[in-house]
Amino acid sequence: MLYLTSDDFPIFVPFGVISFYCYFWYIFCIITSVTYGPVPLPENLTYMASEDITI
Repeated sequence: MLYLTSDDFPIFVPFGVISFYCYFWYIFCIITSVTYGPVPLPENLTYMASEDITI
């Protein structure tokens, strides 16, 4: 394997970069799913499918 540092730093650097990237996107997806969650449906719906006529 290609180590970019001495043996005192036993981490394969490309794997560290890839894992940081994956964890970053994992945390980003969790934050966005909490922030931009689905909007609950209102109790009184204003859309009537019987009135929507397409020719």
